[in-house]
This record gives sequence, structure tokens and C-alpha cells, in this order.
Amino acid sequence: MFGTDVSLTTWLSEKTVELLYGAVLLFALKHAYRWLRLAIEHGPRTLRAAGRLQRKVRLERLRARRFDETWLNREVSRSHLCIMLFVLWFGGWLLAMGLREVVWVNDIPLSKSSTLAIASAFPMYLFEIGWIWFSSRSSDVIRYRSRVKAWRFNHPRIPADPA
Repeated sequence: MFGTDVSLTTWLSEKTVELLYGAVLLFALKHAYRWLRLAIEHGPRTLRAAGRLQRKVRLERLRARRFDETWLNREVSRSHLCIMLFVLWFGGWLLAMGLREVVWVNDIPLSKSSTLAIASAFPMYLFEIGWIWFSSRSSDVIRYRSRVKAWRFNHPRIPADPA
């Protein structure tokens, strides 16, 4: 009984330390990102030029695609495909992890090869990244398009009806 209590206390203290390390790491990464962004915006000329060039390229792409419904529908369908593949792969991976003794890969049960179990989850993360990528691209275009329409129709110098 005493051995169980000691191991529980040790486990809790280890997890607390891991939690504190994780919190400190996240705090440091947040401030490092802010510092990097400020260094690019207010730093040497080459960094500022690179930041402006990246923003210019992004805005040019948004402007070129803002009224292209075909491109937008294709991006939305790609994001839906990626999320469906992600969910299917996750379900299959979860099923395989639950049946570790039954699932054999390369004549080795999945329970004996933790590296193979981790590697089999890799495509799932790729599908998730693809989903985030495609959905953010389409939402950026939609957001930019609504801003452009508001400007175009409410501008005092451009008549609403040319006739």
C-alpha cells in the first residue's frame, strides 16, 4: 500500500514538473514570435523588404482570385476532402491501436513496434495540415472579397450605375 502511494506521489510530481516546463516553453515561444515579428517589421532594411514583399505577393494573389468562384469552390472542396481523410485515417488508426495484438505489420504485431505505430499516424497529420492550409486560403479570399465589395460600392467617386 505504501509503495503505491509513493509511486502515485512521484508520478504526480513528475507530471507537475512536465506541466511547468511546457508552460514556460509556450510562454517563451510566444515572446520569441513577437520579437521575431517586430524584428521583421522594424529591423534592418532587408528584413523589412522581405516582409513587405511577402505581404505584396499575398495581396496580389488575393486580388487575382477574389472573384474566381471556380478556384474558391475547388479550395473549399479540397479542405473538405482533407478533413474527411483526416477523420477516416484517425478512425482507422484508433481502431488499429485498440487491436494492437491483432494487427500485424511486416510480421510484427503493432504492440511490439511503437515506432511503426507513431509512423502510421504521420499521414493523419499531413491531412490535418492540408485541411488547415486549404480552408485558411479560401477564408482569406472570402474575407478580402467582402472588404473589396464594401469599398467598391461605397466609394464616392465611382458611380454605382454607369448608365
